[in-house]
Amino acid sequence: MTANSHDALAGMTFSDALGGAARVLTDAGVESPAREARLLLAHVLGASVEFVLSRADNGIEAATFERF
Repeated sequence: MTANSHDALAGMTFSDALGGAARVLTDAGVESPAREARLLLAHVLGASVEFVLSRADNGIEAATFERF
């Protein structure tokens, strides 16, 4: 990851990451892209979907985003 890409993640929230992932999954033809994005982020975080949804405004760390 470059310094510029790390700077681009500054201020990105769980909600932002979910929105971007849902768009990618939609383009890939996934049937339930928002649901799948929530499940994937929860998996990467080692948390529940409820955790992700209840903390949508939490910032996402660069390393977590890369795994996601």
